[in-house]
Amino acid sequence: MTAMTPKTPGEKQELLSRAEVVMTHPVRFVLAGLIGLCAIHCGQGAAGDGTDRGSSGGNSGSLTGNSGKLSGTGSGSPSGTGSGSPSGTGSSQGRSGSSGSASGVSNAGNGGGGSSSASGGSAGGSGAWGGLTVSGTMFVDPMGKEFLPRGIGVGEWFNVESYMLGITLASDSPGLGETNIKNALVAAMGQAATDQFFATWQANVVTAADVAQWASWGINSVRLAMNYRALTSADGTYIEAGFRAIDQFTAWCKTNGIYVILDLHAAPGAQNCEEMSDGLDGVAHLWTEPATYRQWTIDLWQTIAKRYANETSVAGYDILDEPYDTEGSGGFSTGIGTLRQLYVDITSAIRAVDSHHILFFEGTNWSAIDAMGNNGFAGLAPAWDSQMAWAFHKYSNGNTTADIQGYLDLRTSTNRPVWNGETGEDTTTGWSGAMIALLEANHIGWNEWTFKKVDNDTDFYSIPSPPNWNAMAAYLTSYAATHSGAAPPDARAIMMALANNAATGNCTLQTVWLKETFNK
Repeated sequence: MTAMTPKTPGEKQELLSRAEVVMTHPVRFVLAGLIGLCAIHCGQGAAGDGTDRGSSGGNSGSLTGNSGKLSGTGSGSPSGTGSGSPSGTGSSQGRSGSSGSASGVSNAGNGGGGSSSASGGSAGGSGAWGGLTVSGTMFVDPMGKEFLPRGIGVGEWFNVESYMLGITLASDSPGLGETNIKNALVAAMGQAATDQFFATWQANVVTAADVAQWASWGINSVRLAMNYRALTSADGTYIEAGFRAIDQFTAWCKTNGIYVILDLHAAPGAQNCEEMSDGLDGVAHLWTEPATYRQWTIDLWQTIAKRYANETSVAGYDILDEPYDTEGSGGFSTGIGTLRQLYVDITSAIRAVDSHHILFFEGTNWSAIDAMGNNGFAGLAPAWDSQMAWAFHKYSNGNTTADIQGYLDLRTSTNRPVWNGETGEDTTTGWSGAMIALLEANHIGWNEWTFKKVDNDTDFYSIPSPPNWNAMAAYLTSYAATHSGAAPPDARAIMMALANNAATGNCTLQTVWLKETFNK
């Protein structure tokens, strides 16, 4: 069934009811990741037992160092001989070792996964895993107790979209993602001023104090939107500064007992046709040009997984945000098998270097099963890994059991957890509270999107727009449509004021929203 084309984030929410690092100037601290060189992970597939043994065979890659012990969230932290802090600065590091077959991964899609060995980079560390795991249809903590994610998504930090700046466009495809915003600002005020804006914005949007505040609210997990442009400039070439920003954020979360889910919100080539994937032209080149972008995406995920293989405060990896190649339907012109096979191949590459972390997989149709009969997960089952979960997105539709029945059925039929990885942005008082109550009654965790936006009442904080913002917003709107327009003469002053306003102390806390989500 073909759905109407969502023109704005609000219309996308309406569509779903009727039926998210460019880190040029990352924050300036480093957590030295201690990555082990071998791991043993035992898991149970959907059908039959599969023993995963991800031994290290590859010797290329970017991580070297002395042995060390990583303390993680909960008990049973892994230790072993492993890499210390990442070596190399700049943007040229080796690619992780090539992946072999990953245990518990079934290319045939039978969900069984017999035992097989994986070669490539280092995989995990010796000893009991001290992070979250999948046990049947639940997430469990290191003590074996059910873990229900209660979280927040951070999309505006390193992957800004136009609507996060309070700009409403005629269409999200291509919209105005971070790179197009940067291009518009360079045209308006030059490269140096643009760099200064993004450096200030990124320093202010999230700080260590913000993460501590999240913990006080009761947040136990956060979904961090990543843009590939911050991490890799070409297949096999990686940007250390981008990874260090993730290291730092993970360290803040670890200090506060918050798990991090790394979300590839913008994949090489763009995984969908809208601005959240940071595409420039409304074309999902990951799918239309697989020779260029497919292996690049696989290799990027293997590199990320290798770096964080032993980091227990990382809950897992959200592989692709809202993947599709056809705007309007939110589906695949070549069939969903195209998506499933890439997921299986990425799983194999990750499991060659990381046998522990949970892998979250999103569906088509903006990762939703809607009331119009569009099922974004149809054709992705059965499960192909013992440590995988399904991530759906829920915006503005009903809050009855019938409205989530499709996800409950997916959970039961695949014997894997489901997680509401993106939700919120709703101005209806009571909707989010009712949704949370519904999900938690059915043992489903959730993640509110997003932390801050300009002049909004649908997120935790509202960033106040600066003087003459309307003129700047009009210019950005014009640029989105024509890649041209007349910027206000004080563009630099306007943008710097906006970046300064993004500091939490200058924002307005939405107390009604906070009360509804965390009863604070």
